Amino acid sequence: MRESLLSYLKANQVDDGKYHETMTESWMKIVRHYMQLTDTSAGSDDFIEHQPQLLNTELIFKYYSAELLYSEQARTAFVNADLQAMPEYR
Repeated sequence: MRESLLSYLKANQVDDGKYHETMTESWMKIVRHYMQLTDTSAGSDDFIEHQPQLLNTELIFKYYSAELLYSEQARTAFVNADLQAMPEYR
């Protein structure tokens, strides 16, 4: 995922410093969690209708303090949540 997003930023002449490893991986985990809670959906719009909380940009702060999430360490490498464990699925 990281390499694809960094390539996308480069192709669109966006500073790769905009990429945030912890936010990227955490949002992927959050979306997967809500996918597990959704029986079926006809597509992304239907999925969001079933899980509208995914539109809440503050949802990540259920798991991370702003101090940790906005740290340089979290931007450059994945760090575990400090407020509540992220949902994990295999």
